[in-house]
Amino acid sequence: MRSDLITILKKELRIIKRRDFILGIMMPILILYIIGNIVGTGVKSSVEEITSEGINVIVICADPAPENVNAFLSVLAIINSSQEEGVKIYNIRLVKSAPTNTSIEDLWRSLSEYQDNITALINRIYVIGEVHSGNPPEDIIRNYLSHEADVVIYVPENFTWDVLLGKSTNVYTYYKSPEDPFSMFGNVKSGAINQFITLLGKTLNYFIIAKYYPGFPPNFVYNPIVEHPYTYYKGKIIAGSPEELFGTLGAGFIIPIMMFLLATYATTTAASNMGEERENKTLETLLTLPVRRRNIVIGKVLGMIVVATIMAVFYIFGLVLYMKSLMNSIAEENISIIGLTGMSDIFTVKGALLLGASIVFTAGIGAMIGLIIGSFSDSVRTASTISSLVVMPLALPAFFFMYVPIRLSDPKLYLLMLDPFMNTIIIMKGLFANNIMICLISISYLLGIFLALLYVTARLFNSERVILGGFKKKSILKRSLHMGSVRIKI
Repeated sequence: MRSDLITILKKELRIIKRRDFILGIMMPILILYIIGNIVGTGVKSSVEEITSEGINVIVICADPAPENVNAFLSVLAIINSSQEEGVKIYNIRLVKSAPTNTSIEDLWRSLSEYQDNITALINRIYVIGEVHSGNPPEDIIRNYLSHEADVVIYVPENFTWDVLLGKSTNVYTYYKSPEDPFSMFGNVKSGAINQFITLLGKTLNYFIIAKYYPGFPPNFVYNPIVEHPYTYYKGKIIAGSPEELFGTLGAGFIIPIMMFLLATYATTTAASNMGEERENKTLETLLTLPVRRRNIVIGKVLGMIVVATIMAVFYIFGLVLYMKSLMNSIAEENISIIGLTGMSDIFTVKGALLLGASIVFTAGIGAMIGLIIGSFSDSVRTASTISSLVVMPLALPAFFFMYVPIRLSDPKLYLLMLDPFMNTIIIMKGLFANNIMICLISISYLLGIFLALLYVTARLFNSERVILGGFKKKSILKRSLHMGSVRIKI
């Protein structure tokens, strides 16, 4: 019995040596690696273009406030002085413009006697109250954008007035559309310009504090609280936030993808192999050998478990390569791709056994579903089509776990548990939450489904259906009754 089972298992594992299997493993890895490098190179070249050429910023300042109190000019001077000469990202050109609302200019002239006394100036501005700006000169802005400017920032005439009044002030930003707006990274400059606007606001905070509250530390006002995050997990307090410890690209991404690939590949490969054996007439030869049908089923299932697991692991390796090649081009090398710092605490021996058993049962269930589908198919094409239609509704809920947070107490979790391909993810959640009971329930359910499908598959292989295939039994019986010159009446 053991030798028969090993022989069948070796026969099923021959697929690993086939060129199409090796190409099927290597090509996705190679393609994902190349795509990751292409995407990373696109980001890197966009960033290098910004750092080498810089972003041409035209600032049209219509604020008529005197230079010694002009908030925007002071902020702009701070930004210009803070940029290193060798790495100058923003090529800022200041253009002073006459205010469209001349009444503000008249107000500043009337307040000239208070310019050296900031407190008195602010008190007078509070008495006068709010003033409004005019419309930006769009003809001038359009002219700059049609030539050298990447962005034009218009500073209205009431900018400093609003700052001293303690009111949120405005700037108007006009972007030039990218040369290739359909490129994934054609809008990188826009992101850098948004950072410039953020930098303006931050620098304005520092300026206001330093100018009007001398001696008060600006860093304290801007960032008064410094967080030191810790996470309580399994009775331990671990340094770092949950995002840093477990990562959004870790268990929430890799495990559902792996289960999706494992389920689909085990099912479709088993069904396709059955269809291929039927087309090549090797299945009939195998069934005529002095080998117990049960051993044939077990050997095929074990072979598909091994093959599907290998395929899923290599696909995950390809995804990790893709993310690593992408992130290495746009981020520091010490950034963790998987982000599962706390996995050593999760994958104890007990946890590894539970997760490993669930993966084996999941691959086995997929393989037996494929064998059952292949038994009713008469060609590889039919088997592949039917298996895809059957497995997709069962495997797609894996993506539900990627985007919808579900607690172990959520009733939807037990509804999803009925899908055998989802139990590995549920076990993963149970291990994270240190809930061994739900892990044992999932394993018991998977074991029950596994044994039930093993029984059904073994009965199917013991019947003539596996030889006849499809739904041809009735037609074959009719043809046999009409053979020869004598018609048999029933």
